[in-house]
Amino acid sequence: MKEWWHEGRAMTSSEAEIRHSFVQAVFNVTDEGVERLIEERVRMGKHPSFQGTSVAVSRSIAGMLDFPVASRLGEIAVPTLIVYGTHDKMIPNPIFNGGRTKSVAESGRDAIPGAQLVMIPRAGHTVHHDAADAFNAAVRDFLSSSPSSL
Repeated sequence: MKEWWHEGRAMTSSEAEIRHSFVQAVFNVTDEGVERLIEERVRMGKHPSFQGTSVAVSRSIAGMLDFPVASRLGEIAVPTLIVYGTHDKMIPNPIFNGGRTKSVAESGRDAIPGAQLVMIPRAGHTVHHDAADAFNAAVRDFLSSSPSSL
């Protein structure tokens, strides 16, 4: 993955490649808002400061791969809600996890003491966009049922 995604790739991505990655990996539902985000990403790619963004993204990906945190999830000691889209094509990454969205989400829930998991049907990686009403309801329910210390 580190070899596939590097700052040069972000710097040289065509509009067609950007559109493909947004639609294939990030958003399960496309609408005018997604179109605006794609246009903004294309515009950003033409700005001189975009190289810094490309470096930051590539280093973030490398950091996630080099320093996985799954073994530390048990250290989380606050009420936790995990919201996943059943059609998330990014996390878990199909290359590294075989696209086992449900089992990866459940393992996160099981590793965090008392965590709650909500799987939202037909939503992708941007579950808050793809299924805003269901996402907001899950968050409201969680907040209203959690201790007042939140």
